[in-house]
Amino acid sequence: MLFFNNHRWVQEQMFRISVECFKKAKDLGIPRKGDDSLLALMQLVTPSKFYKILSPNWNYYYERPNISSKGKMEDIVLMHMTAFKPWRDIKELKLIKNNNIKRTCLMWHKYNTDFMENNKPKKPSHLLWWYRAPKSYNFGDEITPWLFEKMFGVRQDKPGRLTASNVLLAVGSIMRLANGNTEVWGSGIRNIDQMDFQRAKKFHAVRGLFSRKRLLERGYDCPEVYGDPGLLLPDFYNPSIDKKYKLGVIPHIVDFAELNEHFGQMDGVKVINLETDNIEGVVRDILECEHIVSTSLHGIITAVAYNVPTRWFKCSDKINGDGIKFYDFFSSLDHDVFNKFDRRSFKSHDDKYNPLYFDKLSSLTDICNQTYLYELGDFDKEKLYRACPFRML
Repeated sequence: MLFFNNHRWVQEQMFRISVECFKKAKDLGIPRKGDDSLLALMQLVTPSKFYKILSPNWNYYYERPNISSKGKMEDIVLMHMTAFKPWRDIKELKLIKNNNIKRTCLMWHKYNTDFMENNKPKKPSHLLWWYRAPKSYNFGDEITPWLFEKMFGVRQDKPGRLTASNVLLAVGSIMRLANGNTEVWGSGIRNIDQMDFQRAKKFHAVRGLFSRKRLLERGYDCPEVYGDPGLLLPDFYNPSIDKKYKLGVIPHIVDFAELNEHFGQMDGVKVINLETDNIEGVVRDILECEHIVSTSLHGIITAVAYNVPTRWFKCSDKINGDGIKFYDFFSSLDHDVFNKFDRRSFKSHDDKYNPLYFDKLSSLTDICNQTYLYELGDFDKEKLYRACPFRML
């Protein structure tokens, strides 16, 4: 009985080495045949520290099926089956005279039946919906399917229909799409006086305090659970990446052309394109940078989640909404962003939460000096996790 360190095997390219050894044996006119011979070959080229051979009392060998057993041998842990394999049709057990082999086969069938019964494919409790344009991806929107695959092991390749039952809205300013079929976990508004949304089946959590206030104003129930699910990314993907760039610039898709033209050829700067569904690729790009400025909300959220100094960057009015979604997110980190918000000037009490306006004359150092390492202070991650209604049933 062998236990192999498969991860180390892959690292050391042992499969390639085994194949080369197999080919060499064939060229020498002594080709390997059969699983036992191949196993011996594999052991030959595998460093002994990669595997452990268990003592003989773990194994019981031989026992021909057509010969009666001499004893019950209740202490058998593993049996090496030769002429009769336990996964053959259980009806063939009547051909076996050996009680030990028969007993082992029955045990295997029972275990296999119980295992299959207890591991039936489960179905998700909700259908996910996220925004996806017909011919392009947007990083922030694509966090939803990636995150739920990591959290629950279920992959949904395309958004469900909003008219289906039990639809879950999660990442993004998509609360306006809520209806009687939907539940909300972490979504938010994009206009402070947003009117174009209905009562959801249930609001479990929202992105920030501004979103909850708007729901309460509409007469909807909403618990005090806040946070964009994008903040959970490091729990499922947290690589160690060396810094390569002084500044990372993350344009919203509508700002990409302008910011790429200005920063694209600048030394020490990386322009990160969010028109992708490669979540892990964007995370790696962000981690390569010492500082981040972003006109995209989820560029900011991801930088904050991974403890990279960042700043909301503004270069146009092309992005849908009045900008409240940025303050909504910051309010989940610091409730005073909501409590002390100046509605008249539409600004935060603390300038670090207000946008840094794009100025072509600003130096790289000036921009980097105006980023902040935001603390998660008021964000309750465990509360957000507990509020998630998604289950595998």
